Amino acid sequence: MRLYQTKYPVSDKAKYVCDYVYDNPEGMENYYYQLVRLSDNAILCAYKDKKDVIIEAWSMGIKAEEVSFI
Repeated sequence: MRLYQTKYPVSDKAKYVCDYVYDNPEGMENYYYQLVRLSDNAILCAYKDKKDVIIEAWSMGIKAEEVSFI
């Protein structure tokens, strides 16, 4: 087990994380999920629905065991 951004535990086998991003500037809910490649912290995609991130990862050939969900 290792840490993502020094605070979130992720699997040692993980090459990607699905990160939940939340911003509430004026009382309105604003959130999304993003798929991040750990090797260079590149954001590969971002969607409001976690299922869409999973589908996008699958379409890119990313295996489920390579992704840790935060």
